[in-house]
Amino acid sequence: MSVILSRSKGTFKSSLNNIFLFNIHGGAWEFGYPEWMLFTYEYFKNYNLNLVVPGYRLAPKSKFKEQIEDINNSINFIKKQYGENLNIILAGHSAGAHLAYYASKYHQVNGLILSSAVYDLTKYTKKYVDQITSKNISAKSISPMYDEEEIKTPILLTYTEIEEQIYKDQSKDFYSKIKNNNINNLIYKFKEVDHYHEPNAMNKNNQSWDKTFSNWLQKLA
Repeated sequence: MSVILSRSKGTFKSSLNNIFLFNIHGGAWEFGYPEWMLFTYEYFKNYNLNLVVPGYRLAPKSKFKEQIEDINNSINFIKKQYGENLNIILAGHSAGAHLAYYASKYHQVNGLILSSAVYDLTKYTKKYVDQITSKNISAKSISPMYDEEEIKTPILLTYTEIEEQIYKDQSKDFYSKIKNNNINNLIYKFKEVDHYHEPNAMNKNNQSWDKTFSNWLQKLA
């Protein structure tokens, strides 16, 4: 497990203090490493956020259970270092967003940023899904669309204009499922951006996104 922590000192004032944002990389649960998301520090430092980029064991050697265990270990490590009463935002892109959603069930979380996740694994590429499931964990059992628990944590859900239709459809369908759970739930579409460059589009030059994120962040409690 690897964790990269960048302590920011921005001037932005939100309704919360001492916020730790855990930003989890994607890669179909099989590829990637923490450095993929480390560059987002340049954006989130504007909002006085402490950025943590967790690593997790990859498929096919490791299953969903082990990956969630690694994310939770990262969160628990930061709690041990900085105190239990942290304000936490869990974020992730693609497979990382899927892991962020399920990691939020183990911690008190102030917000979730889910970017182009797969919300129904029964309709996703079987090769990748088979690598993280097992006899005890089916694709349906780890699909947020079938989750019977009502997640009331504020969620900022994003997807992109130029990506595979499955990500667009599942993002819209999942937002329909959760939009009434919290008045601060939002959905945002990045225009002229593909799936792989979505995290790069989170920058101050994208004024539409920046305004949406800023407003959502200030409403967290």
